[in-house]
Order: sequence, then C-alpha cells, then structure tokens
Amino acid sequence: MILRRTGRFVLRAVYAVLVLVLMLGVLEFAARALGLGEPVLYYNDAAGGMRPLPDQRIERMPGVAVTVDALGYRSARPDTAGALRVLYLGDSVTWGGTRLDDAAIFPEVAAGVLRAEGMPVYAMNAGVNGTALVNHAERFRDGVDSVHAVVWLFPWSDAYRSYATVGPLWPARFRPRFALVEAVDQVLFRFWLPAFRARRPSPDPFLRPDEPAGREAFFQQVLADRKERNRAAARAVAAEARR
Repeated sequence: MILRRTGRFVLRAVYAVLVLVLMLGVLEFAARALGLGEPVLYYNDAAGGMRPLPDQRIERMPGVAVTVDALGYRSARPDTAGALRVLYLGDSVTWGGTRLDDAAIFPEVAAGVLRAEGMPVYAMNAGVNGTALVNHAERFRDGVDSVHAVVWLFPWSDAYRSYATVGPLWPARFRPRFALVEAVDQVLFRFWLPAFRARRPSPDPFLRPDEPAGREAFFQQVLADRKERNRAAARAVAAEARR
C-alpha cells in the first residue's frame, strides 16, 4: 500500500513537472514570437549618459535589423574615406526603435537621397530612447571635430527630461539566456515596481496629506531648473555648430 501511494505521488510529480516545462516552453516561444530575447544592450558612457554598446546587430522582428557600428552609432553602413559625416542627435525619434529596419529610419533615408546622387554618406545616428538635451549636447561635444554636419531632432518635452543613464532593469545591460527573462524584466519595470511604490489614498488628509505643503512650487522649480539646463546645452551646441 505504501509503495502504491509513493508510486502515485511520483507519477503526479513527474506529470506536474512535464506540464510546467511544457507551459514554460510555450511561453518562451510566444515571447520570442513577440521579438523578445535579443534586446539592444546599453552601457553608461562618461559623455552622453546611456549609450548602445558598439558592434551589435540584432533582429527583434523577422526581417528587421538593428545595427550599432564599432563607434556606437546606429548605422548599417560603415565610415568610408571621403564620406560626408553627418551626426544625428536626438531621442527615440532619431533612434528609430527596434521595430523599424535600419534602412527605414530617417537618418538612413536622408542619407540615401545623397547616396543616390553619388555622394558617400556616413549617417552617425546617436539617438537614444528617453534622453535629454544635455545627453545630446555631451555626445555632440564628444565628436564635433570629426563631423561635417549636425542634424538635431527632438520633441520639446526633451527639455524637461533629466540626464538619462542605464538603470537596473531598463534598458538591458546583459543579454538574457531566455526570452522569458526579458518578458519578466518588462513586467517588473512597467507593472510590479510601480505597484509597490504607489500610495493608497489617505483616510485622513489632515494627518497624512498626499502632498506636503509647497510641493507644487518645489516641483515647478525643479522643472524650470531642468529646462534651463537643457536649453543652455542646446544653445551651446547651436553656437558651436555655427562656429
């Protein structure tokens, strides 16, 4: 009787493990079908904040290539002797995302117009998601001596952003062994962590106010200081580019 019960327990345990492995396999397949598992890797640069690691070429979606060259620019074509070197600064608009092929992002499209006329162009796409004008300005100063033209495109909201660096979960610093790892990272970053940081409405606003006195004025001052720092960086880049 004991042996029979033990045998049933072992069979059930094996069955549960097999079902779990099958479920994980299905989820892994689904995550890879969504384009997860091969993220662009980033690091913190001394000049410019977070930057994509050089020498990367990934395909997040079938037929969609994302190439970061040896100098850290998103450029599918390497630099050549005598090429017009155009530095593109900006945020995700300039970067183009990982669902657009290298050939479809606007720096490559613009460079293609000149290439069609017989002019070699090295499109130095330095755009990075979520960055501020001070990040872009540092990147400009780091390579201004080696470029012929600068194209700087940004939404005005970039003037309010803080200096961006690589965090613990976003963007990726290491390549995951499984696509599910990236999926879990995304869930943690977007849903799990904010849920634990959210505060419930206080039942007594007098004893536990949701906002301390003077918070709005302090917040507006922080935004104003941040905007001025970004605008000063933009003015310095414009002056240097004109010079």
